[in-house]
Amino acid sequence: DKARYGAATPGGIGVSVASVAFSASVIEKHFTLRRADGGYIHVRDQARALRGEDGELLRIIGGIRDLTERRRSQQALMGMAASVPNGDSPAFFRTLLLHLLAAIGADGAAIARPHDGGSMRTLAAVVDGQALDALHYGLAGTPCAQLASFDEYILADGLAAACPDAAGLPGVAGRAYAGRRLTAADGRPLGVMFAVFRQPIADPEGLTAVLRVFAARAGAEIERIDGAARMREQAALLDQAREAIVELDLNLAVAFWNRGAEAMYALSSAEALGEPVLACYQDPQAAHAALAAVLEHGEWRGDSAQRRRDGIALTVDESWTLVRDGQGAPHSILKVGSDVTEKRAAEEQVRRLAYYDPLTGLPNRRLLMDRLRQLMLRKQRQGRHGALLFIDMDNFKRLNDRHGHEAGDEFLRQSAARLRASVRAGDTVARLGGDEFVILLDSLDADAAAATAQARAIGAGVVDAFRQPVMIGAMAHRSTASVGAVLIRDAHEDPDALLRQADQAMYQAKHGGRNAVVMAGDAGSLPASASVSASASSASSASSAAAAAASPAARAALSS
Repeated sequence: DKARYGAATPGGIGVSVASVAFSASVIEKHFTLRRADGGYIHVRDQARALRGEDGELLRIIGGIRDLTERRRSQQALMGMAASVPNGDSPAFFRTLLLHLLAAIGADGAAIARPHDGGSMRTLAAVVDGQALDALHYGLAGTPCAQLASFDEYILADGLAAACPDAAGLPGVAGRAYAGRRLTAADGRPLGVMFAVFRQPIADPEGLTAVLRVFAARAGAEIERIDGAARMREQAALLDQAREAIVELDLNLAVAFWNRGAEAMYALSSAEALGEPVLACYQDPQAAHAALAAVLEHGEWRGDSAQRRRDGIALTVDESWTLVRDGQGAPHSILKVGSDVTEKRAAEEQVRRLAYYDPLTGLPNRRLLMDRLRQLMLRKQRQGRHGALLFIDMDNFKRLNDRHGHEAGDEFLRQSAARLRASVRAGDTVARLGGDEFVILLDSLDADAAAATAQARAIGAGVVDAFRQPVMIGAMAHRSTASVGAVLIRDAHEDPDALLRQADQAMYQAKHGGRNAVVMAGDAGSLPASASVSASASSASSASSAAAAAASPAARAALSS
């Protein structure tokens, strides 16, 4: 021993021999010994006393094992475990490789990832404790190529002969190689970690266990980096989206607010984060209703009335999706919205052009006939009557001829307002064209006689609405209304036929002296004043029917 080692640590050996001599069991001690060349090694000394039958000490047997390499590996592993990424990934990988070199006694090591097809690029490389610049090398002909097929590849000696074309790490004329494939948690290949040695590998099995631990740590860090990169890419995509993409917690506080949301609401992400999203809604209850729906069904979609930070009103088409955590519990809500204010306004404009009169804003013939059909379906279910009042404004042509179309248009607008004011909330006032209007009366009495009386009364109110002149600028224009009415008795009647009957009744009223109401099938009229008598209306019934079937020229003459 003295030929190999110098003195032990002070008192170490003596204490060990004495302990064995007086013990009945194996004694184990750890020492630091100085080699003859001045270096130090760590050893484990195990010894046991052999005794005779009389208990007398015969001899001490034992052995010393060199633990220097194991101690070095343990310290390197502890250093690796203490290494924490600080945002500088290359520095972390270099530190990891330095600990690997210390653990397995290698001269150089690298971590590399696939790059441009059949080549590799190092994330970090270290030789003799010094970091190298990034290396780009072809995979073919290198020992790393074996890791495409195997998780691990160890070449204990003869590296140059086995891979004569491999460039290796600069500064290392390697004789041995140890490499391991880096994989993600789901088994996806991420890259390789390898080490090279100027001397043959003495303990491949021990080296393999250490390399496996370091490779697992490197793979976990690469996977974390890839995940963070994907998150950054996804965040960038979300920011590039024109839609407002918002994440809410279950209390409707903002957890994420992309650039689309910043533009839509004129509110920065810094200002929005942590704040309740309710401030963006004209009616906060709409957001609470959407929350209840998404918690119950997992998703919700619809239009909602919202507003920008500056108070400008928005119509937002948005979808809410419930996000669950790993245990399936509700975690947050992803809300994606598009500003459809202009689109909905344009759609409403198209709808109004299709169903409303642009001059008066009243429903046109198309919408009137649609509502008439709906009323007839309700009558079939409920048994209540309805009625149509066909109204023609007397002396309208004379107004147009004398004062122009602008005056005529103003008269029609004011006439529409008076007609709306003379009917009930559920009734429909429509303009067919020119000076012709139609009122659809809904939910009249189930008794035909009572419903007829209701229709007559409302018609009389329409006539009475024009007792006062219509002011057109400074001009007071006097006009009267002729009203023809028809009771909707049968749910299966033809809507167009009903409208024709009301039209014919209107012309009976006009021919009978105007300013009156005539029910279809009834020659009687209800004059607006005592000057128009019921007898005059009866006497003219035959000529009224003729006028209703007269030529367009004759009808035009009556309307004047």
